[in-house]
Amino acid sequence: KNDEVQFQYDPRFTWPSIQYMTQEQNEGTFSTLGRSQVQTCLITANSGWPFENGTLQQLKELINPVIMKELPGSHYLHADPETSL
Repeated sequence: KNDEVQFQYDPRFTWPSIQYMTQEQNEGTFSTLGRSQVQTCLITANSGWPFENGTLQQLKELINPVIMKELPGSHYLHADPETSL
């Protein structure tokens, strides 16, 4: 029996995140999505990531989602047992 503890993590946590991108990078990335023919759904959490004033609204305008939903939960609503989808 192996009693060692092994730490594992999801390598996707090392991918670039909008929290670490500059405003110019966000605008370039998300305006491309907003101009595409892809229909987008934006889901946010009512106790989610604390964006600076106006940032989330700017992203909504750039992405131009077909559907927008705010759901109860935290930043991790996709993983929290009470709110996982």
